[in-house]
Amino acid sequence: MKKGKLLLGIIGVIFLWSACQTHKEQSLKGVIIEASMNTLMIKTAGGDVVTISTADAEKVVKEGILLGDTATIYYAEKPEGGIVRATKIIVVPGQRECPEIIGTWLEAVKGMPGAMQGIRIENGGIAESVNMATLVYEHWQKEGNKLLLKGKSLGNGQTIIFTDTLHIETLSADSLILSAGGYTIRYHRETENR
Repeated sequence: MKKGKLLLGIIGVIFLWSACQTHKEQSLKGVIIEASMNTLMIKTAGGDVVTISTADAEKVVKEGILLGDTATIYYAEKPEGGIVRATKIIVVPGQRECPEIIGTWLEAVKGMPGAMQGIRIENGGIAESVNMATLVYEHWQKEGNKLLLKGKSLGNGQTIIFTDTLHIETLSADSLILSAGGYTIRYHRETENR
């Protein structure tokens, strides 16, 4: 009888221990690359893109959530359908301001004398297209010597969401030269006198 109770006690302890192990909190960390009301997409240091459901998560956020911020995600359940259901999210602001790149950057439109086009880069990761109706910039992010421009391409009855990753060749008070895939864009800073 004593052996039976001892065996039952051991089985109970093992059962409780294994139940606790399946709900052990785990975490992952990455840079926010997309965000909506209850969902984040982060890119981990290993290059993995992970979709996070934030609907029921405790959020520790001091300055809002912007693309480029770093998020630490805590979760207890295994991902369902590729989506991690967060229990807690801690967001650390990324590089929100980059004073040397803030401003309106223009280039001449080929074949249209006097016409200019370009991009307006504002604090808070906001970007706007200048005189480009079908290429709508919305967000920017600077990562070292790379400029990421995110937005929508409109045309032919469809909208395509894009991210352009451009190498910053030159950034000075009046010149921004970007390159990618064998092409180069040479912008000059718009001044108030123009």
